[in-house]
Amino acid sequence: MQKVSIICNCSQVTLGEMHEAINAGAIRLEDIQKLTAVAMGCGRCSTQVKQILSKRSS
Repeated sequence: MQKVSIICNCSQVTLGEMHEAINAGAIRLEDIQKLTAVAMGCGRCSTQVKQILSKRSS
């Protein structure tokens, strides 16, 4: 998946922005929401966000 891929359509958050938030210390969904507003609209992307967080933490 490319870093410009939109992960959250509601907030227009890209994969690259998510990786930046993780690099800044986000380790939980709530952390990344505070930094990017991902998964704060309809919430449909929350499963994908959790998967990305899980992959980065392993």
